[in-house]
Amino acid sequence: MSNTSNSKENSRNERIHVVSELRDCFKKDRSTVYYKGAFTDSFTDRVITLAEFELERKTRRRMAFFVAESFQNIVRHGADVPEKDELSLFGVRSIGSYLHIYSSNLVEEADKEIIEKSLKKIESLNSDELDEYYRDSLMNNELSAKGGAGLGFVSMVRRSKHPVQHQFVKKGELYSFNLQIDFKNDSLSKESDQQPMSIEENSSVYDRTLEYDISFLYNGDFSDDMISSMLSIIEETNNTETNSAGFQLYHAAVEMMQNVVRHGKEEKDGNDGIFAILNTKEGYYMCSGNYIKKEGLDIVQKVESLNLKTKDELNELYRSTLKKNVLKKGNNAGIGLIDLKRTIDSKIDIIATEDNGGYYLMMGLEIKV
Repeated sequence: MSNTSNSKENSRNERIHVVSELRDCFKKDRSTVYYKGAFTDSFTDRVITLAEFELERKTRRRMAFFVAESFQNIVRHGADVPEKDELSLFGVRSIGSYLHIYSSNLVEEADKEIIEKSLKKIESLNSDELDEYYRDSLMNNELSAKGGAGLGFVSMVRRSKHPVQHQFVKKGELYSFNLQIDFKNDSLSKESDQQPMSIEENSSVYDRTLEYDISFLYNGDFSDDMISSMLSIIEETNNTETNSAGFQLYHAAVEMMQNVVRHGKEEKDGNDGIFAILNTKEGYYMCSGNYIKKEGLDIVQKVESLNLKTKDELNELYRSTLKKNVLKKGNNAGIGLIDLKRTIDSKIDIIATEDNGGYYLMMGLEIKV
């Protein structure tokens, strides 16, 4: 094997281990969603679905409001520069009795000064003063289009009952504006008296998404609704109908998500797992991780066997396996992986490890544009 081939192989092996790092990072999270890239109106609903599966109606309404306000903040203050989509991040984390909504986007120095002035004013007010300031500002229309974010910040504080956590990080001539909203999940509010997670912890995750160029990340329950929402996000952001690479990405996502469910170690809380999409120089790297049943460990040997087959051998195996299963209602075991391997000409990385929780499976696949 050439040095170039060795380098590419090592790069793929390093990428699949990102799953282990993400798993350690979010081990205390009930659910986690991060997205880095361009934002669309329909994206709001998809993210809310991914984050709200365990929420009561009242908390869902608050979640929808905070998500919408965070998106508006990105749109309202985002600097008009080529790299803005690459550096704009949105995330939701459910930890203990709290929900944390995090966003980061590039802003110009003039916007930084407006935001800082608004937040400094808000932080100086008590609850009654905050209500009065909100009413006066609304009635007198004192806040400009840019400063209108001040009303949003006031609303966030009033509804969350917590200060808005924020940071400004110098990025060349611009600033990365990191914002975090913390509020109680009503259905879990009596579980603990914990304090909200610090914005520094979320910002370190943001740095990790930049380091590995993660464009999408989900950690949590892989129910039908969750999978449907994830696939919708992938479909809408990658033009799967007209873009062949986008279609391959969607195809691979379907199989990897179904694999989490198919081989998952079902517990009372459902099938938990991790799914992530990384950008690479040649396209994308998609990976997943989840605990599996012991009898599902044979998937490792099956995948390793598929990796050794030629395209013609894979096509023949697909036809023969499909023929065997055609009369076996509901039994398509192995078909998906065979079809994935023959459609996407790339090695499927797979690793199974054992720990106190059982057997943990990691899968990864490179998709070239």
